Amino acid sequence: RALGVGFAAVLAASLRGGGLPKLEELFLHGCELDDEAGAQLAAGLAAAAALRKLDLGNNPGLGGGFAAALAASLPKLEELDLCGSGLDYEAGTQLATGLAAAATLRQLTLNENPGLGGAFATALAASLQGGGLPKLEELRLEDCDLDDEAKEQIRKAWLGSSRHIKRLKIRG
Repeated sequence: RALGVGFAAVLAASLRGGGLPKLEELFLHGCELDDEAGAQLAAGLAAAAALRKLDLGNNPGLGGGFAAALAASLPKLEELDLCGSGLDYEAGTQLATGLAAAATLRQLTLNENPGLGGAFATALAASLQGGGLPKLEELRLEDCDLDDEAKEQIRKAWLGSSRHIKRLKIRG
């Protein structure tokens, strides 16, 4: 279950070295990855040209270092699941800023990251209003400690943008 830094480093090196050129989906859900392992992995993701779906949910140790590395090296993802990944307001803000460049992302799941809060909502709303995430169809932000003002910011940014809305789930 716990894959750790060693596994993440090997996987990242393989991705950077072109060892997995056809990898389209990577599921490491609930593998007890920590911040250091996440940062290692994120560093290799930029080279994963075929990667379209990334699920790193239920890895509560990922946190801020991972989010910064992922934001700096987002591949052409269509689906990203980071539910229960220990993201706090700083990590969420870095991630939201990086997501502005994610031109192909259709689905984003950040449920169960109660540390995200209002600063993240502001950064995400700014990304949406600035034309970021143009293909985003589904956004899930349940149990992220968003107050009514934060929810309204995201809702207005989502509705005010020119995107095809299929699902917006925000709760708490």
